[in-house]
Amino acid sequence: MKLTKPRLSTVLIVGAIVLIVYGVAIVAVSFINRWRDEVIASHSVMTELVARQLQQNTVEFFNDRSIQHILKQELIDTRSLAALDSTLKIHTELYLSEVIGLEGGFYLRQFDEFVGYAYPTLPPPKPVYGPPPRSYDIIRQQILKSINENRIIVNLHQFDPAVFPLSTIPLEMNGTLIGAAWTRIHIERKLPAYKLREIISVIATISAVGFVLAVMIFLSLQKRTRDIRLGLETIQKDPGYRFNIQGGTYGFIADSINSLVDNLDRENRNLQKMEKELHHQDKLASLGKLIAGVAHEVKTPLAIIKTRVQLWQRSLNESSEQASDHSIVTDESMELVVAEINRLTTLVNRLLVFSKSIADNLSPTDINQLIEETVELIQPRKPAVSFSRDLDKSIPASLLDPQAMKQVLINVLNNSVQAVADSGCINISTRLINDSKKIQINITDNGPGIPASEIERIFDPFFTTKEGGAGLGLSISYEIVKAHSGVIRFKDGEDGGTICEIDLPISI
Repeated sequence: MKLTKPRLSTVLIVGAIVLIVYGVAIVAVSFINRWRDEVIASHSVMTELVARQLQQNTVEFFNDRSIQHILKQELIDTRSLAALDSTLKIHTELYLSEVIGLEGGFYLRQFDEFVGYAYPTLPPPKPVYGPPPRSYDIIRQQILKSINENRIIVNLHQFDPAVFPLSTIPLEMNGTLIGAAWTRIHIERKLPAYKLREIISVIATISAVGFVLAVMIFLSLQKRTRDIRLGLETIQKDPGYRFNIQGGTYGFIADSINSLVDNLDRENRNLQKMEKELHHQDKLASLGKLIAGVAHEVKTPLAIIKTRVQLWQRSLNESSEQASDHSIVTDESMELVVAEINRLTTLVNRLLVFSKSIADNLSPTDINQLIEETVELIQPRKPAVSFSRDLDKSIPASLLDPQAMKQVLINVLNNSVQAVADSGCINISTRLINDSKKIQINITDNGPGIPASEIERIFDPFFTTKEGGAGLGLSISYEIVKAHSGVIRFKDGEDGGTICEIDLPISI
């Protein structure tokens, strides 16, 4: 039967996939074998080094006369054996505790006994005497061979499911071989792909099975990838969500994501804590400036009022005849006292802004309409100043406190009007920024601009360069914009003058 082009292409694709699977299988087998050999070699060297340490550091112990006396006996009593075992166990634990999974001890050929056995990193319950029963004969046979050949022996032993390198080294006492020191470490858990070699060999031989397995792996990875994607989407909605602990590559990725999210959450909490501390320090600093400014502003009118009252008091203390001739309580002095009291009242009313919420009456507000109303309010006062508008009609209504925002516009426009005098122009523009999530209001004038030394202090309470100014207008404006989660800033214009930028979030 002649193959059609579609069937031929399918066969070629399947054949290519089979060849890829076969090639990957060969590479995988080679990689696994090399990796397995490296693990075995490194742990074998480690057991050999520790066995040598046990031998070298117990030379003095076995050359002690009391120990020699015990070891020269044909039989050893239970108490002596227990004491010997306890002492040697201290030596063993000292050198084996540095490596997790390492176990070992000593063997005395004369008594055919294991002593000093220790497995310090094994969680309870721990074996008391000698190696486990399944390993007893294996360790004993290698020890006897090591003693008979008088050399260190390092062999890899394995029986399902255990895999461990074992090092044995003879012990001498006055030139006589009396036993051996031994160490081993189980590495089967560090060889999770040990059985994979057989599976990959089968896959390489039976290509069709390899193809099916590849498809299954692909689907599994696809599912796990989808789980990761859905998990990340869940974390975006619920920062407290964490991936379940699983094995394999997906488990590693999930654990890494959990660790990353935990670190980000911890950093975010630290950042919030730092922001609170900085905000507290900023409030204290602002309070200090506010108190200093209040003291300065209140000092002068109080002094004037005090002086007048003292003069009135002195006048009243004089005789009634002198008071009628030289009365100091005049209309002019009364007007002066009333004016200073009004000045204090105005100052106190302005300071109340800092002690209460300034953006409570939120309602859907058309910012362009608010600008038009403010210009109509200010322009008649300064007919010589020209006002131009470039307002974006697509800006939607946003939740604002219209009266508070109008006060901001009035304060900024009044400053611009005073800066340009009678021969200037002021432009007000609006636009959407940051993908239509914010409104930006730009108020530009052609005045002399703000000196660099003053622009950093422009929002400080009571800071003013105008004669008779209280220095609270821009401070109040700053607090109002801040209460709306916005930003207000001043900068120099490209052609001179000053630009005031106000950014407000769009919220409906």
